[in-house]
Amino acid sequence: TALSARARNLLRMHHLHGLTVDELAPTLGVHRATVARWIAAAREHLLDETRASLGSRLEVGASTIESIVRGIASQVDVSVVRLLADD
Repeated sequence: TALSARARNLLRMHHLHGLTVDELAPTLGVHRATVARWIAAAREHLLDETRASLGSRLEVGASTIESIVRGIASQVDVSVVRLLADD
């Protein structure tokens, strides 16, 4: 499933506009830990969707999929910035 509008906007503000968790918290009216959890959850959602997509396209086992996802996890933030810039 697609990211919620809130998650997309949060990632856009954090990654594209460079706002920190401490800057986002008062803007969103929540504690900084909540913002950090939301960002982590959105990132994990993207990785879960990547796992599902790879699993349906590749004929490899779950351990191979997990290995691929671990390899690309560090690139997720870069890809998020590109996607959100086009959104």
